[in-house]
Amino acid sequence: MSNKFEIEKELWREKAACKGMDLSSFFSETERQSALTRKKNAKTKQICNNCSVQKNCLFYAIENKIEYGIWGGLTSTERKALVENLHVYDYETIVKSIKNKPIKTK
Repeated sequence: MSNKFEIEKELWREKAACKGMDLSSFFSETERQSALTRKKNAKTKQICNNCSVQKNCLFYAIENKIEYGIWGGLTSTERKALVENLHVYDYETIVKSIKNKPIKTK
């Protein structure tokens, strides 16, 4: 049974721009950077860039070590690089480090 904190922590999903959409474009078969994949990812990332809960989504993926798909406008490879560049691996430090910085997507 989830506690109140855990339930509130997940409420961002209700405000996500992708809610109710076909999410297959967020989970492409591969994240190899072919021209077609980059174009497809750019379209998907645009949805994230216009989303009011983009950071919540990104934090969720980082906190839960999700290794697949686009979350918060970043692919798993980009999220991994972000975490490695920050030299931290815990959620709270990551949140404090990027909370007020814009998320750069390609």
